[in-house]
Order: sequence, then structure tokens, then C-alpha cells
Amino acid sequence: MVLGFPTRYIKHMRPTDLANCIRKMPKAELHIHFEGAFRWSSVRELNPEARSLPDPPPWMRRPFASFDDFRAVFRNFILPATGSEERVERHMFEVLEDLARQKVRYAEPILSVSSHMAQGLSVAQVLGAVRRGIERAERAYPIRCRLILGLVREFPPKEEASRVREALELAGPPGWGLVAGLDLMGDDRLGLDPEFIELYREGKRLGLRLKVHAGELAGPQVVREALEKLDAGHLSHGVGAAEDSGLLRELSARGVWFHTCPTSNVMMGGASGFSDHPIKRLLEAGCNVTLNSDDPVLFGVTISDEFECAA
Repeated sequence: MVLGFPTRYIKHMRPTDLANCIRKMPKAELHIHFEGAFRWSSVRELNPEARSLPDPPPWMRRPFASFDDFRAVFRNFILPATGSEERVERHMFEVLEDLARQKVRYAEPILSVSSHMAQGLSVAQVLGAVRRGIERAERAYPIRCRLILGLVREFPPKEEASRVREALELAGPPGWGLVAGLDLMGDDRLGLDPEFIELYREGKRLGLRLKVHAGELAGPQVVREALEKLDAGHLSHGVGAAEDSGLLRELSARGVWFHTCPTSNVMMGGASGFSDHPIKRLLEAGCNVTLNSDDPVLFGVTISDEFECAA
């Protein structure tokens, strides 16, 4: 089965019919970074340094030279376009509006609270603005949103963990409140700091969904480490696990979810091209797989694009 249809039907569908089918079907977006989904038009409006840049942005549709090259886009263009309650609320509303227009009915944006605090906002102010943006979008469109609180490996671990704990206290009871889970993100080659391991233990006790970026830039070992030390049930990317068939069988048996982003993997070097993307090996091993857009403003794709690409 592909996209809910028997594979034999997909093979004989015209590309335009397949694209129309994908655009119309209800979807879930389970791996999208809030900050990586800002509208480029809003970034150009709110970041004075970006106004002179062409539209689309200059990095669009080219592979990034390194993970540092990728992160430089956030530092230089994306994050300077946030930092006030009004901007955070606006961005969240726009992100969900864009998803709703693609027939996304449920979304779990990954929020990096720290990324919005450089100009003096508190955790409470960031979360309040995000909540207002979500409430506006849910009133205007048939979309439901719950947050995944992201921890950035490159930021000071103690500070990151403290801010996420504060956000959890403000968000309401797990299972019913604003937050659905945690995700440790950034360069997965950096390993797991003890602060993050302890926070994941707390998240497990709270019943939070435990996600982790593992197997994006590194291979099977980081995936195994994430399972053993974080007890994660969801891998953001996870495609590096495909190098170890035994690990894939174990992940399939445990029901671990892979939240894959094919275009992101190709542009970040996790796959050499779409034709040999590991997603086919994941599916053949019986793994649970979802398709997602990761960072639309950086990779120039929508979730509908990723479904077409996979099909």
C-alpha cells in the first residue's frame, strides 16, 4: 500500500492525478520545525538584513555544504525575524495556516523556546505567544496542533533542560495540555549529554512522546544509543539505521516510528539521491514510517511535495 492505495494503482496513475489526490487527502505533519517553517515573505519583512535578498532565498534547492552551513541560515536570517510576542504569535499562525491549506489536519511543530529569547523574552512569554497563534489558527481552520518541545544539542544543555522544564510546567498537564512531547535535535554526531538523558527520564514518567533526531547525519550507533539511553519511541529522520539490518528488525519489532523527510536527507547528505533513499528499506523491514517536510523555508518543499516524491 502507498498513500492508502494499492501499489498497482499508483503505478498506473498519471502524475497529475496522483498530485491532485495527494493535495486533497487529509494529512498529519509530525516532523516540522516551527522556526524552519516561517514564511520567507515574513522573514524578509521582519529581518532588515534579509530584505535585499532575492525571492526565493539564495540557498533554495541546493545541498548544504555542511551542518554549520545549514545552521548559519537560522542564525543570520530566520532567528533575527523573531524575538517579540507579536512576531512569535504571527509566525505560529502563519505556519499552521500554510499547513491547513495543504489539508494537514494534525500538526506537531517542534518549538525551540531558546531560539526566541535572544531579545529578552521569557519562557512564559514565548509559550503564551505560541499558544495564542495556535488558538487563532484552530479557530480559523480545521487543524489541531500540539507542540513538541525541542532541545538543541549545540546550546548549553543545563540551560536548555531548565527552559524546557519551565515550559512543561506552564503548558498544562501532559496528555491534555499544549505539549505532546520532547525532541532532541541538532547534530546527532554530538552525542547525548547527561542533562538530556535525565530530562527524558522525567518525560517518560510524565507520559510525553519521546522523539529524538538520530540517524540523520550519523549511522546506526547513534540510533541504538538513543533507544538505550533515552528510551525514545520516535526517530526524527532515523534513516542512518538502514545501514544495519539487524537494528531495523529490532526497531520494527519494537514499533519505533521513523518520521522521515526525504528532501531534507538528500540536501543534508543523509542520502545521495531520491532513487536510493533508505525509506524503501525501512518499509521493507516493516518499520512504521511517516513523511514530513522538516524545514520548508530551507528546503523549499511542502508535505505534499514529499508525498509525491516518495510515491
